[in-house]
Amino acid sequence: MRVSKEKGINFTNAEKVYRELGGNPGWLTYYGYVYLREGEENALIRVKHYAKRLLAKELCNFIMEGNRSLKRYLKIIETCKDGCSWKEIRNGLEALEGRAINDKIVKTIIENLIDYSLLIKEEKYQLADPLLADIRVSQCS
Repeated sequence: MRVSKEKGINFTNAEKVYRELGGNPGWLTYYGYVYLREGEENALIRVKHYAKRLLAKELCNFIMEGNRSLKRYLKIIETCKDGCSWKEIRNGLEALEGRAINDKIVKTIIENLIDYSLLIKEEKYQLADPLLADIRVSQCS
């Protein structure tokens, strides 16, 4: 890390920080800022807490603005935390609601998540930010 060398810091946890923050440039930059100001001890915990709080707020805004079903969207985020297929998403929603879900509804929900950059499609559907898997939104108001 270039900044580490310039500041004379012996930073040895780069891989762990990268892995836990999902490689997100914003979170990594904020981590560097907190690390330089406060030291290594609590930097990762503080950044993850801040990031999760911000992601939860963004998710609530997304759901409330579109008058969307909180339970459905959280179920998809939970289902896709380690990657998931379209069928796994549909099955998760059907288990949640105890009834069959129309394919068009599943497609629309997935497209909404992709359009809002919460979900990405690679070989499987993945969370755009792995920290999304750790957020708990009990109430969006």
